[in-house]
Amino acid sequence: MRPLRTAPLSSFLRRFSAHVHVHVLGMPIRVGHTANAGRGVFAVRDIDLGELIHTADPVVAHPSLASLHKACYFCLKGIRRSVSYTESAVAASATEGSPTFCSSTCEESAQVFYATEQQVDWSEFHEYCSNYGVRFPLIAKRLACMVISSGTSPNSLDILSHVNLSNGIPADWITERKLLYKALRSKAAGSLNLSFLTDDWYVGVLARLHINAFRIERVDQDDSEDILAAAAASILGESILGSAVYVLPSMYNHDCDPNVDILWPDNASANLVARRSIKSGEELHITYIDASMAPDKRRSFLEEHYGFTCKCARCRDGD
Repeated sequence: MRPLRTAPLSSFLRRFSAHVHVHVLGMPIRVGHTANAGRGVFAVRDIDLGELIHTADPVVAHPSLASLHKACYFCLKGIRRSVSYTESAVAASATEGSPTFCSSTCEESAQVFYATEQQVDWSEFHEYCSNYGVRFPLIAKRLACMVISSGTSPNSLDILSHVNLSNGIPADWITERKLLYKALRSKAAGSLNLSFLTDDWYVGVLARLHINAFRIERVDQDDSEDILAAAAASILGESILGSAVYVLPSMYNHDCDPNVDILWPDNASANLVARRSIKSGEELHITYIDASMAPDKRRSFLEEHYGFTCKCARCRDGD
């Protein structure tokens, strides 16, 4: 995974309006507006079954707290505890919950946020996230550290769509923002510039994470005795390495019978692959959910978590 550099693509996509369709250079796709689903991604030529349409590095990613010892702290690549590349990594992997890096390149790239993170006592913040089983505050924490380190803009996620907050701001979001601010304002980190870290900023970030963050899940067959063991790891959540947010993949709309798969074969770098032949001009879709669920459960989940009623062919047919 390359060092985090998102400004060029973000600024490029920001230029398109309801009357302009943007062809993403070097890719067989364009970003444009759909009739009733906002922005969407369309093929500019025929795409073959199994073709790698494009890859995408995250704007921001964070391992789950349970994966700190088994995923690279930067790229989320799975790590075997017995394999480390430096003495510092050996020491880190020996301590449960300590960050570990898969390579010197990732350790160097991580300084865009890690230099700031190391100044802070995160115990109370992490305890809150662990007790309540929340993952989005962890991504917000990393984004805040990137902003503090001048690794990104406070507005780097503004291009993404967000949840409707017409019913009010969840009280726990304000609690989380206060905990994040408290941690960053601790004695060790007293000199950090936190002027951006307002309630409005945090709410804006969480509102986007709730519908744009992807869960990075990968089962290592080598670590499983058989397929059933791998499936059990997935069901129990043991295969979840973390979460990540992307710009271009977030432009894809949902379908319960998608024509594109989003895969993570190695780390948080996403691969968008055609799951069937796609004609030029056709809209590309991914699925936001487990599409094997029953129709009523799929639609209910999408309405609750994404705020729309799915009207894809499968849902219309009750499949």
